[in-house]
Amino acid sequence: MEWEDELRDRVKLRFIALARRRRAARVIAVSEAARRVFLEYGWDRADRVVVAHNGVNARQKPAAPRRVRAELAPGPEDLVVSMLSVPRLGKGHDVAAATVAKLAERHPYVRLLALGDGPAQAAIERQPEPLGERAGFTGQRDDVRRVLDAADFVLHPFRVEAFPTALLEATASGVPVVASAKGGLPAIVDDGRTGC
Repeated sequence: MEWEDELRDRVKLRFIALARRRRAARVIAVSEAARRVFLEYGWDRADRVVVAHNGVNARQKPAAPRRVRAELAPGPEDLVVSMLSVPRLGKGHDVAAATVAKLAERHPYVRLLALGDGPAQAAIERQPEPLGERAGFTGQRDDVRRVLDAADFVLHPFRVEAFPTALLEATASGVPVVASAKGGLPAIVDDGRTGC
């Protein structure tokens, strides 16, 4: 039953918090937003929770963006909107589909390209079905920096996010980002400068 699952989760989290307080010297949160949530739940004391942001190697340069773009987009005139995430409900794929549908009214060659592979793949792939061929899923890729170099911008409409590496990779690659102002995202996306 649902209430039993909730109770089990709450008890489990309390035991984890107790073990952490007794064994760990510090708790590292990846963003100030994640630290705030951690403390709001009462999982530890403020003096023990510190912030250390994720990072990426900004010197890594992608190669052959034209070849990657030709592989991923049907035409050179396409406006390629990339979304990088593990396909899970709540990651905003429905918002991305609605956004691209709205963009298509002005830019008929817009294309949503979703990267990632995960537990809710089938359900997520159904969300942009109304876009038809304007939406594509690549599954898991190991050449994210090359795909980013072939994208026109990254769309990140997540409802909850601590400090995503995908956006760090996008900004390090010089790719503009459109993201929700949730969690740790405002610490990465400087509205009007590196995205909106």
